[in-house]
Amino acid sequence: MWTAVRALEEKVTLTRQLAKRMNVSGLNAAAKRYQEHADNLDKEVSIVRDLILYGFATKRNIEEDEQKSRG
Repeated sequence: MWTAVRALEEKVTLTRQLAKRMNVSGLNAAAKRYQEHADNLDKEVSIVRDLILYGFATKRNIEEDEQKSRG
């Protein structure tokens, strides 16, 4: 399971790097999409990490997801 967390963390890092490159290139809309995707992945990593450590997703994670889905 920790291997999956690490792989997801690496994906977050790569996605943020792509967002930064898009921003530098003036592709702001694409940069925004990459950054939003990275933020969502980061939240998923947090949930998986909490599941491994505590056996359940914390209330904080669940509330953050609910707030994000409401806009």
